[in-house]
Amino acid sequence: MRSPVVIRSQRGDILKELCYNKRAINTTPLISAPFNCGGQRVGEGDRDMNGPLLVISVASTMLVLAAASYALRLAKFAGAKSTWFVIAAVLALMVFHRAADLLSFFFPEAEILSGGLIAESIVLVTWFLMFVGTLFIANVFRSKVKTEQELLHRNQELGALNAIAETVSRSLDLDLILNDALDKALEVMDMEAGLIHLLDEETNELIVTAHRGLSDRYVQGVNQLKVGEGLAGQVAQSGEPIVVADISNDPRLTRMVVKEEQARAFVSVPLKATGKILGTMNLVSRAFHQFTPQDIQLLTAIGDQIGMAIENARLFGEIVRAKTDWEETFAAMRDGIAIVDVDFNVTRVNQALAQMFGLPAEQIVGRKCYEVFHGREGPAGSCALKWLAETKDKVTFETIKTTVPSVLGISIYPLLNARGDLIGAVHNFRDIAEADALRKL
Repeated sequence: MRSPVVIRSQRGDILKELCYNKRAINTTPLISAPFNCGGQRVGEGDRDMNGPLLVISVASTMLVLAAASYALRLAKFAGAKSTWFVIAAVLALMVFHRAADLLSFFFPEAEILSGGLIAESIVLVTWFLMFVGTLFIANVFRSKVKTEQELLHRNQELGALNAIAETVSRSLDLDLILNDALDKALEVMDMEAGLIHLLDEETNELIVTAHRGLSDRYVQGVNQLKVGEGLAGQVAQSGEPIVVADISNDPRLTRMVVKEEQARAFVSVPLKATGKILGTMNLVSRAFHQFTPQDIQLLTAIGDQIGMAIENARLFGEIVRAKTDWEETFAAMRDGIAIVDVDFNVTRVNQALAQMFGLPAEQIVGRKCYEVFHGREGPAGSCALKWLAETKDKVTFETIKTTVPSVLGISIYPLLNARGDLIGAVHNFRDIAEADALRKL
């Protein structure tokens, strides 16, 4: 018959006393009375291995707590993926933990010689490896999730900027640009109200030019803000965005109508172009709205895009006005004016010139100048365009022979591009019949 042996191993505050007698196990708590095991008295003395076992057990417990804490934080950070990882880790630990007990059962002699340290060491090493593995995989998950979040945010930001760019590029009409851009900005930021101020440089005031979701009383109340007045005025002055969690209690308010609107979250960003502040865009929410640094960065970029669109629309407006003024002046001139390119094609004439030559303007434009004005099949050797190509200076003929009986004088002015190359000429025809008759008297 196999002699009974006693193996003691500590699990927390429990001392398991394993009596092996025909593979039978008897387990009692540490505080229990001695018991008989195969005719031997067990439970008295022979506890000299409790010190090392206690150290190992405490170390295991600390690692367990550390791994569990980190695993929970990992699961909270990375979501479902790491939750499944934690579940798998716990199951693995349970398997390895039971493996230690099975080792003690099937190989009691080895456990006896080690004083119970083999099983405890297996558990300790298992916990340590799982702890290190948890740290490693957690860092992998953290890095991957962070990269995915940054990429997602970047894609969202680029998508929003592209949407704004597409919106403001549809037209050069300033009112349409501002209204469409404000709608898109509200959509991107998931906010319900907002307005755009444009700076009037003559009065140094911010004028409401576009608004959404706000009462007429509110819009009128925040119109004509001086630069530096209120939140939008400070943004126009500093060129830096302002974010307020609860605008109704902000001491910088100067227009009390804001409180009546029950506005809460507020953000204002400058509208800039080429370093110049053109106005502000202000978004409002009547509910709590948290703005992240990425939100502010995106809104600032949107403000810059809107600012460039404003500048382009204004420049286009100036060009249109200048063109209109020029056309009105061109048409009202009493002298006949014709614009000719370097290939001798007439590209534009005014009404006075059409009347001089007795032809509608549309029957002159597109034809060769030497054909319409001189009745020739090709340019003369003394053609002014040839002179202009060399001298790039004004050429004047007191009288010229034309296809009309009137006595005409002509001055020809060069048209040059930005590089100074000749691209055409302006012909100024003047009826000098009366002056020529007086000179002959």
